[in-house]
Amino acid sequence: MKILHCSDIHLGKRPVGGIGEYSNKRYEDYFKSFEYIIESACKEKIDIFIIAGDFFDKRVINPEILEKTEKILEKLKENGIKVLIIEGNHDNIIKGNEENSWIVYLEKKGLFKRLTFSVTYIGEEKKFDFDVIKIGDVNFYGLGYPGILVNEAMEELSKRVNPLEKNIVIVHTAISSGDFLPGTIEKEIIDKFQGKVIYIAGGHFHTHITYPKENPIFFIPGASEYWNIKSEINRKKGFIIFDTETKEYKFYDSKTRDIVILNIENIKEEEEVFLKINKEKNNINIIENESLLFINISLEKNIFLNTNEIEKLFEKEKPLKIFINTKYKNSLNNRSINRENISNIYEIEKEVIKNSWDKFRDASEIVVETLNNLKIHQQEKDKERFFEVFDHFVNKIISGDNNENK
Repeated sequence: MKILHCSDIHLGKRPVGGIGEYSNKRYEDYFKSFEYIIESACKEKIDIFIIAGDFFDKRVINPEILEKTEKILEKLKENGIKVLIIEGNHDNIIKGNEENSWIVYLEKKGLFKRLTFSVTYIGEEKKFDFDVIKIGDVNFYGLGYPGILVNEAMEELSKRVNPLEKNIVIVHTAISSGDFLPGTIEKEIIDKFQGKVIYIAGGHFHTHITYPKENPIFFIPGASEYWNIKSEINRKKGFIIFDTETKEYKFYDSKTRDIVILNIENIKEEEEVFLKINKEKNNINIIENESLLFINISLEKNIFLNTNEIEKLFEKEKPLKIFINTKYKNSLNNRSINRENISNIYEIEKEVIKNSWDKFRDASEIVVETLNNLKIHQQEKDKERFFEVFDHFVNKIISGDNNENK
């Protein structure tokens, strides 16, 4: 069988606080990217189409998102392609509230099969139950988004799968230190599946990842479209096609918003910026009203830049949006001067933590990711997940965990 694995589609996503043409086009980008993947599935005559979580950007969606989603999924149904889906942290169904889930609604319409797991507490013991469906000669296990239970749940599943059969596991997780990123799995747990599964379809992180390096069994395709442009601009995004007979796989790039990067180096005076941009812009290709233009300016000293005047230099080319970022050489005063502070805040935050927070110097990336997750849950007013992430983070700090891999 040929299997297509995608994840983190985030249908319905809009820029935070965005309105107007830019917001509308970015909203459509997620649907266009997903449609491209489906067209590829039909062209490649895929048998099983896997969506490994975060299909929707939020649990609650409006009628337009639902209508557009149904129309796109119908193409897979018309081509006889079976679809398996799990939830992610963004569209996770609250236990006992399945009747209000749009994923359950779409499943009832026959557009896909939802796989999940459950845990029952008997005293201090946990009893795990896993959904499994057999298609052809392959068993498909789905865990959804186990959150902080991911290591326990996956370890238990590793004991139950029959190594004499072909098994595929679908779980919304990525490999990281679970100490600081709840919902991520440890490499040692993945290793327990060696010789027992032919493929683990992961998600959660928005860049293409495989593990281990040689003969991988754990795969993340990356989000289909840029979810957070400031931190994902250089991350690979796409989907994976896997053959259950030959065990061969191939990564394919997805269709994403066009991004153009212009680097302006060694600026000592404001006038140099305009001279260098006018010279260098002839070497870049901007698609009118489509391309996102990132201008990264490296300054030798702290000088004032008129960003409005810089943007006027591109009135003829008309990019969809311009992001301007300045970086002071040998200084911590790196800051985005674009009004929305979007182009490189992620890297700035990491540097600040490295140089100012001794406790987290070796875990700056993890800390920033955790803080960003808290921001997301706050924006979504998801108190349950916000406090779950926060409490787990604080408990690990207090416990003084000496994990060198944090």
